[in-house]
Amino acid sequence: MMEDFENLELVALVKEGSDAAFSELVRRYRPLIGREICDFEIPSATQDELLSEAYYALHSAAKTFDSERHLTFGLYAKICIHNQLIDFAKKSRRVVRGDVDVEKITVTPKIASKLADAEEFENILGISKTLLSDLEYKVLIYHVQGYKTAKIAEALAITPKAVDNAKNRMFTKLRSHFATK
Repeated sequence: MMEDFENLELVALVKEGSDAAFSELVRRYRPLIGREICDFEIPSATQDELLSEAYYALHSAAKTFDSERHLTFGLYAKICIHNQLIDFAKKSRRVVRGDVDVEKITVTPKIASKLADAEEFENILGISKTLLSDLEYKVLIYHVQGYKTAKIAEALAITPKAVDNAKNRMFTKLRSHFATK
């Protein structure tokens, strides 16, 4: 049964063309997709169109995921889905069909905020990658995904104390860097 597979095994099966594996990924990532879609208000788009864009992004994420380059599939998938929805929102603003009121096709404050947040988040990650050690950066990524210390330690095969130490060093470096900006 597909439920017994880990995400990376499912990703490998999707790369081989398994529809069942992709269906299982969709089932597993449905809550994430739902949260991402809720953040977008696009007057000219239906819920089905947003879902379609999100599923397309999840499939693309599975096809292009490289465990050597990306920390976790979950974070990679979230970024791909989010970016796909942002692109879709931008395209929706450009496409004017028939008698659509152009004034209604705007970036809502919520979307504008998300776009700014996404850009700032990517900027912070880029800066963090240069400031932090490899371990500290991995701990940061797990931390922003909501993982607790014990789960981070388990995922990285280190002790919880090592995670706490990495967090302390990481926050000290980030505070110091951003305080001077």
